[in-house]
Amino acid sequence: MRKSVLIAFILLFTFSFSFAKINFIEVDTKPQWEEMISTAKKENKIIFAVIYAEWCEPCQELDAKTFLDNDLSTYMNANLLAVKISSEKSFGKDMIEKRQIKNVPVMYIMDPAGNIISEEIRGYRTAGKLLDAATYFKQQYQKLLDLKEEYYSIKRNHDIELSYAFMLLHLKYAEEAEVVANQYFRNIELFSYAPEEWTLVKQYVNDVNEAVTLKVVAESDAFKAVNGKAEVDAYLGDLFRYNYALAIQKRDVKQLENTLLLVDKIDFSDAGLMYLNKYQIREFFRISFYERINDWNSYAKTVDDYVANNQVDDKDMRNFIQNFYIHVIDIELMDKADSWASKLLKKDKIFQNYVLYCLTQYKTGSKSKAFKLLKKAEKKALTEDDFKVIENIKQEFGRDLIK
Repeated sequence: MRKSVLIAFILLFTFSFSFAKINFIEVDTKPQWEEMISTAKKENKIIFAVIYAEWCEPCQELDAKTFLDNDLSTYMNANLLAVKISSEKSFGKDMIEKRQIKNVPVMYIMDPAGNIISEEIRGYRTAGKLLDAATYFKQQYQKLLDLKEEYYSIKRNHDIELSYAFMLLHLKYAEEAEVVANQYFRNIELFSYAPEEWTLVKQYVNDVNEAVTLKVVAESDAFKAVNGKAEVDAYLGDLFRYNYALAIQKRDVKQLENTLLLVDKIDFSDAGLMYLNKYQIREFFRISFYERINDWNSYAKTVDDYVANNQVDDKDMRNFIQNFYIHVIDIELMDKADSWASKLLKKDKIFQNYVLYCLTQYKTGSKSKAFKLLKKAEKKALTEDDFKVIENIKQEFGRDLIK
């Protein structure tokens, strides 16, 4: 009798275990999806969605092993709504196109409204890994609901704003997270420098025309102490590049000047500017800004100030003089360029320097001297390109040269 009871128990246990499985809902059409979403909302369950194909070997392995695991199936059936979507049916094809999915299986965890709150889970996964993911995101989603309730209650404070914004971003509610994060930063007096706050800074603090961005820059050393130097340095570098490009795009001098406040916080050695001090780097970017927006009057004044206060290498000086000749109309500024060209030629009597002094003399009205310099430049010409330059100048001087 005892033996019979034991055998019956073993058979019952084996029978129960072998039929443990996740109760998937098959969704092939949009109406079926909407019906499933309605059920998830009624039951207040997050969704575990699998996009699969019949021919897919990892999909078959999931069915044969992972989805039959007792612990996983018990947890999924009790706490989540499990959905299977065939990549070969119309609804699945649309989802694959929308999500730009290249290979199946792909799994997601979604909120009851069908918004994805996890990263893509790709390929075969063990039951343990999926159970960890399901447990984690259920807990995180519940935490989000609790924070939401606190955020919209009289309990709301700065810490709750931070936690709620971070959790929204973490679970991919990007638009709502931005609204709450902006509210948090708008009211901020003291940074916490915590990783959650730093995550929001990286995501949403990016305009140097806003006070909070300049505050982050000013306190960047404190952020480095908590979140690591390399990460904060990378953020500052990206912040500089983004705002410098934006200043050029908008032709916004205020954006430029606020961007240049970052220079003291950034190592520019990788940009080939290791030989310049911080003042020179700021002026380098300021000059480049005016050049790129074709504001040649501001360019000329900035260059004039830079040359007066710095040792400028010959290559940069030649570039300055050339731009003055082509673009600058102001006579006093052109006289400055002419004096630079004269000094260059005295320093080194090479072809390029003869040409530049010839051009500045011509533009400042000393045409007879310009023609004499052109003849001397022609004697210094060595390459085919040099002779082309001479011919171009002669064409530009035109009738004046004939006279």
